Amino acid sequence: MRRFGVVRGLIAFFKITTATTGIIRISIPQSKTTLVLRANTSDLQTFEQVFLSNMYDIAASISPKLIVDGGANVGCTSVLFANKYPSAQIVAVEPEKTNFEVLRKNTYSYGNISRIRSGIWNKKTTLQIENPQDGKWEFRVRESETQDGSFEAVTIDDILGSSDAEFIDILKLDIEGAEKEVFADSKNWLSKVRVLIVELHDRFKPGCSQSFYSAISNFDFEEIHSGDSVILMRRPGGNLIGG
Repeated sequence: MRRFGVVRGLIAFFKITTATTGIIRISIPQSKTTLVLRANTSDLQTFEQVFLSNMYDIAASISPKLIVDGGANVGCTSVLFANKYPSAQIVAVEPEKTNFEVLRKNTYSYGNISRIRSGIWNKKTTLQIENPQDGKWEFRVRESETQDGSFEAVTIDDILGSSDAEFIDILKLDIEGAEKEVFADSKNWLSKVRVLIVELHDRFKPGCSQSFYSAISNFDFEEIHSGDSVILMRRPGGNLIGG
């Protein structure tokens, strides 16, 4: 009720705590459209992390032009950013088909959100979902050896190159272990990121933290933690190419 108001808060609480099957539709002040969530899935935890726990609430005073939501899941973070920064171009990347369909429903009315059904990787390759039996927010990708169920990877350089922005103002990566590969080959784009939000998944893939901290070691970021995420904000004058 503190976050959404008495009426909307009570309705959201009732729906989240009582629905066991089907689709839940929730209206909150932080979204100009009704959000679609799947009952009895991790959609509800994702919703709570984004809109109740404020995991992606960034204190930096910025007016972003380009935001990348890597591992967008059902689009809650993209919706949050679209409402907070209505003039920003937002690119939502999600590899898993059923998540992507819910993402599309949650973001279709936002002209500043574009959607890519793909996984973020460090090179051009073909990927597939490694663990299709797991929860909706735990899908991991790996390089594919077959064409069956596979899709083309997308790189950070691809996204930046296809935009009309020189920098990525906010890059959020919750990519379930793929950050190990992504940060192992990040020299071309890391100097063009102002705010970086990353969830590290060493529990799935050992070496994620090592890859991440090795990549950022030569950059002047201020580091804070929010929930399971590491938030890095570039200090003024902190070797941003062209900035």
